[in-house]
Amino acid sequence: MIHMYQKRYQLYFLFLLLIISTHKSPAVSQDILTTERIHPNIDYVKYQVDSSGESVAVHMVLVEADAIRDGVLIIEPVPGGETVGQCATPSSSGRRTGAVAAINGPYFASAGGRIYPLGFMILDGFLAQLGNLYRPLVGFDREGNFQIEVAHPRAFVTSESYFDPVWLWGVNTPCGSDMVTMYDRDWGISVNPQGGTVVSIGPLVSGESDITYSGSGIPDREEWSGVVTDISTTDSLEIPENGYALVFHGRSESFVERYQPGMKTAVYTHDLPSGWEEMYWVVMLGPWFIHDGHFRDYSSETSYGSDINGRAGRSVIGLTWNDEIFFAVTRGAGLNVMETADVLIDCNVREAVMCDSGGSSGLWVDGIGAIGSPRAVPISFIVRQASESENRESGINIWVDTLIR
Repeated sequence: MIHMYQKRYQLYFLFLLLIISTHKSPAVSQDILTTERIHPNIDYVKYQVDSSGESVAVHMVLVEADAIRDGVLIIEPVPGGETVGQCATPSSSGRRTGAVAAINGPYFASAGGRIYPLGFMILDGFLAQLGNLYRPLVGFDREGNFQIEVAHPRAFVTSESYFDPVWLWGVNTPCGSDMVTMYDRDWGISVNPQGGTVVSIGPLVSGESDITYSGSGIPDREEWSGVVTDISTTDSLEIPENGYALVFHGRSESFVERYQPGMKTAVYTHDLPSGWEEMYWVVMLGPWFIHDGHFRDYSSETSYGSDINGRAGRSVIGLTWNDEIFFAVTRGAGLNVMETADVLIDCNVREAVMCDSGGSSGLWVDGIGAIGSPRAVPISFIVRQASESENRESGINIWVDTLIR
């Protein structure tokens, strides 16, 4: 008799284990409400998904990855305006660039009357932003493959008088105390010393870049890209076209003697993931919360603050199991990150990285309209038709090795 009850108990226990092991998430059902082909290689799909007993709408733009690899379509980040501080809604950025769709981009901050994106960023082959963050980078390689990798990239500037790196604190942001900050024409025509010393650096004349150096402390590439043109502690200096300016503040002013007029300089990236020197754009987002179709623990990434655990509308980019690159926003019931993962996994998502969300979460689709927030943001991601000049096997806006200026 006891033996019979033990068997029943064992069977009951195994049944419970089976239920627990097969339970995936509270997102138990999803329905496709709308499917529309908005381009020969792009679909717009609207899902309705149940999450924790509440209804969530998921708006997705699905881009065939082969169309990116073949150079038919381009996905890229676009600024909200010509200078740092200018913002635009995804709708405005999409229409301005002739895009098929657009979604809001990375987190951003404001200081000194300027609005700027947070985290490391390469745009059009140039260093556009820095940030002391260990978070996921996204971008496309020269074959057109979408890449995601967590990293903590930095940048430094050298001069021919002293080869050890001088680390940069920021790019096109208000100068940090005791730090070195770089500015280019995305900041404006000129920059003032901000209580320190400003050094303007123009591009080299062709044929002047080669050097010979066998020491340590800088990457293997042996090439200068700029030359110091002027220095000021009192007046604003013009930022040379295709050049840049450095502002040395506080204790960092001890480095100014390395950058005297006529000296050659170069700016390098550091600690980029292997192979990322050939990406034609790089943007830092986060968290990376879906990997291989499962929720990914992102606790090792630089903290996103307590707000990330709250419920809100979400903006996401990534890959599906059908080899599509997607933009997605969620509407309706607010979701935390794990709930967002549950919902998107039910929508066939393989890899997913969060963009700025909540009040910034907005998507625009040509022919469909704006979905979500109308907030203007400094960076939006767009997908558009490639022009003939961009449709080439060598890649688009490739920057070579680790030399970025």
